[in-house]
Amino acid sequence: MDSKYASIGKEKENKNSFDNIKVKKMKLCTDNNVKQTKENSKVIETNGVKQISPSKSNSLYDISEDIHEVRKTLPVYIVRGRLLEEIQKHSTMIIIGETGSGKTTQIPQLIYENQHESKSIIAVTQPRRVAAITLAMRVAAEMRTDIGSTVGYCVRFEDVTSPRTKVKYLTDGMLLREAVADPLLKKYSTIILDEAHERTVNTDILFGIVKLAQKDRNDQKLNPLKVIIMSATMDVDTFRNFYDNCPVIYLEGRTYPVTIYHSKTKHEDYQYAAVCTIFQLHATTPANHDFLVFLTGQEEIETVMSKIKQLAKECTGPSIKVCPLYAGLPASKQLQVWKKTPPGTRKIVLATNIAEASVTIPQIKYVIDTGVVKERVGWLHTPQESRKYEVEV
Repeated sequence: MDSKYASIGKEKENKNSFDNIKVKKMKLCTDNNVKQTKENSKVIETNGVKQISPSKSNSLYDISEDIHEVRKTLPVYIVRGRLLEEIQKHSTMIIIGETGSGKTTQIPQLIYENQHESKSIIAVTQPRRVAAITLAMRVAAEMRTDIGSTVGYCVRFEDVTSPRTKVKYLTDGMLLREAVADPLLKKYSTIILDEAHERTVNTDILFGIVKLAQKDRNDQKLNPLKVIIMSATMDVDTFRNFYDNCPVIYLEGRTYPVTIYHSKTKHEDYQYAAVCTIFQLHATTPANHDFLVFLTGQEEIETVMSKIKQLAKECTGPSIKVCPLYAGLPASKQLQVWKKTPPGTRKIVLATNIAEASVTIPQIKYVIDTGVVKERVGWLHTPQESRKYEVEV
């Protein structure tokens, strides 16, 4: 990171076919101390409408794990005092931190604890609904409150908030819709624009709206609006220049050490290579080590999922639970990714870049990245070259 940016924290030391795959049979380690939780729910009333919502005691995050001890090990929590000073000092700031450092869950709590008596709301935007829901559940568990009470979320077709909600996770599209009715966003004291590097249309428009709302509220001598832009990786200079050279804070440190291995040769069929890698690791790692595999879309995920289930029948050892995760999947099935597996069962998550950031899936020990992604790009103007690019990164 360039020296002109502030830095907080310290680094912790701590073409083939699928049919050709041969599965090696061997006895594997099956020790897993994960306990299954019961899937109970309760009815809560929000804005006059009764909705079914998971309760605090049986949400996706089990309190019995003592997540409060885990919270204290996060890099953001360790430097919370210095970070709060910077937030109080500046009306606009950019925070860069490693994925899993706790910035999305800890910073809203830090601000809430500092302005506990305020009637204003802290808004945290996410580019995807699954991230907004799971993050709200995590923060509600850490704050020992029911979801929809002090902590709530608002996504399309689902508003789990109440008049008591002070920390609100919502998609950028929902905040944009609120800005149509209230351009000054008066009910918010702090707006955190998370995952700024995603650069969706809604997010880009929000950058301009919150900047204008901040200026207009200052001109009209209304309650000031704090704006915090957060990301793990983004073009810092572009955002910094847009927000009038606001300060940039870099949070050092990550929760776990990361070791990266690259393939020595190029694979023409990366789906085949991914499945081979999955079963190589499956044959040599404990059962409580789960996998996360990045693929490009729904069709590829369903194909690979079918092959994994087929090959899993031929190998011994722990059973395999395959969980897909992509934007078109129903919300109830997306949330299955965070459900704990029974002892002796390995979870393999097949995801698009929806799992690249924003969400942290527990027990993931190995990430298999195919290195390919689908992106929307412009079309060439000449009719002869009117075709869409395939982007490989």
